[in-house]
Amino acid sequence: ILENAGIRDTVEQLWATIAIGACKTGFLLLPMTLSDYVGRRPLLLGGQAGNTVALVFMSVAASYQNTAFAIFSLCFVMASFSTGIGPGTHIIGTEVFPLHIKGKVFSLCLAVNRLVSGVVAMIFPVLAEVLTTSGSFLLFSVISLVSVVYLHRYIPETTGKSLEELSSGVGGAKPAPSDEPRDEEELQVLGQDNGRSASARLIDPTAQMSHVFNDEDDESLAD
Repeated sequence: ILENAGIRDTVEQLWATIAIGACKTGFLLLPMTLSDYVGRRPLLLGGQAGNTVALVFMSVAASYQNTAFAIFSLCFVMASFSTGIGPGTHIIGTEVFPLHIKGKVFSLCLAVNRLVSGVVAMIFPVLAEVLTTSGSFLLFSVISLVSVVYLHRYIPETTGKSLEELSSGVGGAKPAPSDEPRDEEELQVLGQDNGRSASARLIDPTAQMSHVFNDEDDESLAD
């Protein structure tokens, strides 16, 4: 990428790589310090939106082979990644899934993440030949924009939520209502209903005996 941007000297490429790595590491401090105050979701959305813009910048820098703008765009990409999608997927991913499937599902998510990253790294040279480097980054920016829409629509805020609230999973499903009474008034109503039911089950002994004799008389008449 740096070579396509006009940086062909090995020493210059090394210094540019160090600057980009320092930018990526430094911006990790933002989610570490702000995720509990600003929220996970705003950082994730903001970082991925910034990543979309940065990839467009990368496309422009590769098209015009502007060295300074290319380094700035790469730093912008790494800063956005470190602020949003990089740590955000690991933070939110461990919080949105129910406890009984969290380990398996998040492991699957990480496996898919690594697989896709490897595939993108392997096919990037082919994409650069077919679409040009500028076109490849433009394609990535479109994919990044789709991810912003997806995050905005489907990913919930997990900051400040209890373990019980989050264990219901993505979508904020409400727990099933309890069969137990919730307050004193309901207890009184339930007690009255139980009392009526018990009274209804009591049978008057006189009426019972009368019923028996009437049944015997009917049988005698039938004979």
